[in-house]
Amino acid sequence: MPSQREIYPSTWVPTDVLELCDDGRCIGYAPSKRRKCLNPISYANSQALNSLVEKIANQQPDPVLLRPILEQMAVHGLCQRNHKPQVHEMMEKWADRIMAAFP
Repeated sequence: MPSQREIYPSTWVPTDVLELCDDGRCIGYAPSKRRKCLNPISYANSQALNSLVEKIANQQPDPVLLRPILEQMAVHGLCQRNHKPQVHEMMEKWADRIMAAFP
């Protein structure tokens, strides 16, 4: 039986799998607009989010192991004003996307 290291590539592209765009805006969902939130996030949060995305790119795409980092990513990627309560929802959405991409 092949090991996980043999099954999964040494790097993967989290921005593609998690459907992230580096636009400096909130990653949350605005149900009233039925679209992604367009509120800006701080430069520091944007940089922190990008750093975490780079960090997970070098790890196995395992949502259980990545859960703490996914939580940090959601905290940094969601706007303070409206979408901070979506942290766990974003984590679950990303975990589902990782599992779908790497069954």
